[in-house]
Amino acid sequence: MKTIRLIGDSLLKGFQYSLEKGRHVTDCSIDYERATGMNVENLGKFGCTVSKGLEYTRRVFEKNPDCDWVLADFGGNDSDFNWAQIAANPYIAHDPKTVIPVFYLDYCALVRHVQEYGSRIVLTTLPPLCSEGYIDWTVKTQNLDRKGIMTWLNGDIERVRVHQYIYSQTVRTVAQDCNVPLIDLRSAFEAEGKPSQLMGPDGIHPNEKGQKIIEACIERFFRSQCNVTAQ
Repeated sequence: MKTIRLIGDSLLKGFQYSLEKGRHVTDCSIDYERATGMNVENLGKFGCTVSKGLEYTRRVFEKNPDCDWVLADFGGNDSDFNWAQIAANPYIAHDPKTVIPVFYLDYCALVRHVQEYGSRIVLTTLPPLCSEGYIDWTVKTQNLDRKGIMTWLNGDIERVRVHQYIYSQTVRTVAQDCNVPLIDLRSAFEAEGKPSQLMGPDGIHPNEKGQKIIEACIERFFRSQCNVTAQ
């Protein structure tokens, strides 16, 4: 049986925020093996950015180059901000964790590195976050000044979603420029319902319903595009 490596952030790992435990836990409803028809190495890491992912990918392939496919998902953490700094000083510019030019270059480098080992790679767009839920959760869990954050956002909380959308579009550009396939999770989420219905209490990690959308997208891709029969 072929092998697929999942390289990316907590979305691939199936993290959700547990209100009962007050922290993120692994609660994955995605059956990757069934959806892809391959043995799965899930290397998703909580909080992983594309720059960290590039370093990790290099180490993994140097240690074990045997891999048929890679499914990569980056951008969610890259697009995020240090909200504590923003709340404390909302009157200056603040950069995200990874600015767009670096995000693009490092993602392209990751793709090329995988290809150099003879593996095929597919990227995913980002599911849309729930702006209100994410800011509410961030303010509450970090005990931040919501007024300061809203001042920085010019009173428009949807700027958070729009900003994340730019990273999702950059993933499209990377896939196009590197000539690799793309699984469009974002469009599938948008077609299914409001982000608040598909995300957990933190507004950024898909709930069980959202995870099943991801599974369906992955299964559809590997069945129709790659002649891989899901089990």
